[in-house]
Amino acid sequence: MRTYILDAYNVIFSIKELERHTELSLESARDALFHFCDAFLEARKDTRKIHIVFDGKSEYAHLTNDSYGRINVLYTATGESADDAIIGILGEMKSLKNCYVVSNDNYVRNHARVYGVHRMSVAEFETLRYAKNRPFAVSAEMELSQSDAIRITEEYKKHLNL
Repeated sequence: MRTYILDAYNVIFSIKELERHTELSLESARDALFHFCDAFLEARKDTRKIHIVFDGKSEYAHLTNDSYGRINVLYTATGESADDAIIGILGEMKSLKNCYVVSNDNYVRNHARVYGVHRMSVAEFETLRYAKNRPFAVSAEMELSQSDAIRITEEYKKHLNL
């Protein structure tokens, strides 16, 4: 069973269906993302949990971190980015084998690589919603060669002093 960790605003602003809601309000866009994830879970029975991580600001203090069935919502503390919260979640997870980080942000994707986690673009995630449990195959052009991935990961680990 898969677990997805979503860089929430990155997802909202990368999917036109969700981005349109920002014209009304961010609250509308967040609600649209929750509904999107509900539909995703309905279509994808191979998914255990979706973690949605939002950048926090004091204006969101009234919003609580909560779980709604298989959807877990996290609003970061003021001054803490969703990117860093996602990396923190990865560091705390017991098993990363079937974990997928969904973001187009290179900072998030590079850190996910260091943790050995699957990285998925927002477009790939959006496509999966309509795949109705078909296995997801990564195309050759979407991934680095194994030797390049190992080399880049090792260099990045050194950069992070890991």
